[in-house]
Amino acid sequence: MRPSSPGETLPYQETMRNIITAATATGHVVIVGRGGQVLLADKRDVLHVRVVAPLEQRVAYVVRREGLDTDERSGPHTLHADTV
Repeated sequence: MRPSSPGETLPYQETMRNIITAATATGHVVIVGRGGQVLLADKRDVLHVRVVAPLEQRVAYVVRREGLDTDERSGPHTLHADTV
């Protein structure tokens, strides 16, 4: 669970660091998100992979996930979020 207040951020980050470090110490693991790319940046035996779907697929996924109709999905937010 992500922290709900700024005071919970540091303990959350420390916990995630401990979990990811312990998982990588056991051998072959896959870390999806959770800051693994930052925490493991200095390790030479780590493979970082970024997978990106085409824009049309990402838009369709968000439309389904958010329950939007086709009129709501078009607008400035789509392209802006894609370039950030």
